[in-house]
Amino acid sequence: MSASSKLRWLRKEGSEWQWAYDYMARNADEGIGIRIGYAQKNRQPNHDVLTEIINYLMQTEDGREFVKKLRNSLRRRRQRYSDKDRKVCTFTLPAKTKEQLSCSAEKLKISESSIVVAALGQAEKLIEEYRKREQKIENAREIERNEAKQRIDLLRAKHHEAMRQIQKLATRLSIWELALEAEHPGIVVDQALLDSTAKAKTKAISKAIKLATAQWASLLPRI
Repeated sequence: MSASSKLRWLRKEGSEWQWAYDYMARNADEGIGIRIGYAQKNRQPNHDVLTEIINYLMQTEDGREFVKKLRNSLRRRRQRYSDKDRKVCTFTLPAKTKEQLSCSAEKLKISESSIVVAALGQAEKLIEEYRKREQKIENAREIERNEAKQRIDLLRAKHHEAMRQIQKLATRLSIWELALEAEHPGIVVDQALLDSTAKAKTKAISKAIKLATAQWASLLPRI
């Protein structure tokens, strides 16, 4: 038997070849059964004999179809008995994807189910990495929100202090005005100069408040 006729998918270890031989005996129609008997040549069945039988069947279209059914049944059997904690999962793949999967399994010398399991494991790893990345982004946003809140609280404190100082100065000014009027009831005040000075001071205070308010408002959308 040449090396090219060896079947990589039919394991010699264990009783797998015996199961495959029994499957063929149970499921072969008359035409396939005759060809199996011809290829076996009255020899006792073993892995090498079964390999020759399968290679002989692969020479015809109906033989290839029969071997395909054998491989599918063997694959399902492996899935059932590979690990007790695994569950058999049946799904349909496009013909091109199935062909690529079979080709990859043959090149890597592993089962198609192993490739699927590895792919699912890789997908799970990518999902976990994505989850961690999203969590990292969310943590950064939370830090940014907290920093913005602190800046707003600081502006509120400054605004509150500014209003307190204004109230304090207004109170002192009122006291001074009342005292001055009581001490000098006939005092003459340059009203235009007084208005101009008061307006300048008020304008400076108003400008400072507007600036603080604008800075506060600019931070609001970030919360």
